[in-house]
Amino acid sequence: MAEQIVLDPRHLSRPGCFDGTEEGKYIEWRFQLVAYLAALDPAFADVTDEVMKRTTPYMPEDMFADVFVKKAYVMMYSIIVSCVKNRPLRLIMGMEPGSRDGREALRRLDEEYRPAYKGRQMALLRMIM
Repeated sequence: MAEQIVLDPRHLSRPGCFDGTEEGKYIEWRFQLVAYLAALDPAFADVTDEVMKRTTPYMPEDMFADVFVKKAYVMMYSIIVSCVKNRPLRLIMGMEPGSRDGREALRRLDEEYRPAYKGRQMALLRMIM
């Protein structure tokens, strides 16, 4: 029988706060956020992969009736909100009132800060050089 690993989240380092002032830092911050979420629950790794592929907004009705799934998305939302400030926080605050869906919060941040096209990646690379 496999031994279950119990992880105390108090011993995990939360990702730093992303304030949006350095777009090139988003990729690193997102990587740390996904690792943190996956350490809390490995299912979050699949959820964040799904978000990267999503091109349309998540709607409140997409939260599902399952109370455990909804709690997981709200927990993800709360963690993301606690790890952003300034413009990234305002992007999330602009979500439909009451949705508190971590998937949509992350999708909005990805849409704004993750380089989606080679042209944008090249522009970021030139800024670094």
